[in-house]
Amino acid sequence: MSSSYEWDVVVVGSGFGGSVTALRLAEKGYRVLVCEAGRRFADDEHAKTSWDLRSYVWLPAVGLYGIQRFTFLNGLVALSGAGVGGGSLNYSGTLFQPGDAYYRHPQWAHIADWRSELAPFYDQARRMLGVNADQPLSEGDEALRRVAERMGAGGTFTKVPVGILNGPIPGQPVEDPYFGGAGPDRRSCIYCGACMTGCRHNAKNTLPKNYLHLAERAGATIAPMTTVEAVAPRAGGGTRWRRCRRDRGVDPGRRSPLIRWYSLQACWRPSDSSSG
Repeated sequence: MSSSYEWDVVVVGSGFGGSVTALRLAEKGYRVLVCEAGRRFADDEHAKTSWDLRSYVWLPAVGLYGIQRFTFLNGLVALSGAGVGGGSLNYSGTLFQPGDAYYRHPQWAHIADWRSELAPFYDQARRMLGVNADQPLSEGDEALRRVAERMGAGGTFTKVPVGILNGPIPGQPVEDPYFGGAGPDRRSCIYCGACMTGCRHNAKNTLPKNYLHLAERAGATIAPMTTVEAVAPRAGGGTRWRRCRRDRGVDPGRRSPLIRWYSLQACWRPSDSSSG
């Protein structure tokens, strides 16, 4: 790649899509920059409750840089994640695969045997995200089972597949259980129920614990508190893009001077492929 380009690939957003892209391209040797509007969180920096607005809500205009973004649309409020790891920081950790009805949908069932086509990619994603159903059943789970049985639907009750490190001893430190030492050390779930305000106990398999961790080891650079404002063709080939950097602690709405155009080589080719 030409050294006149600062990056081969700029990935906008560090959520599930962006993190997979960053890792797989970094593994191929591309110079990858990941721009994330939100900040990077240490586990103990997550909010203890959703009332801790400064650590939970994303609203930079008033100085809030938490993980929960609210987008108000016409008659709809969309919830998404903010921070390095995107929506993995504030989703509940449930990771279902679609049922037969999905694969048989008339819009696409005739195109391919999608169950077979997608199976290896689901398998890869499950391994990367540490999907399991090893959590113990709570009193609430048992009550739900009894209700299902009274309704004649007891056979539909099952444990929920989750991307959380469950172990025999809650809160037990565990050496990297997923990537043979290439990943971070972890701690088993204590079942506090705080998955959606941000796991403070190193148990939830958020993207900084897997895809993004490995992407950085492979050479990718993550730029938190960085918003891509524009993308445009570059004279002579490639692409240029403009970013702004928001620093925590500045006046609400104020942007620091790090606003400029950067060069990006258009390097993606149809023959390139990656998997989860």
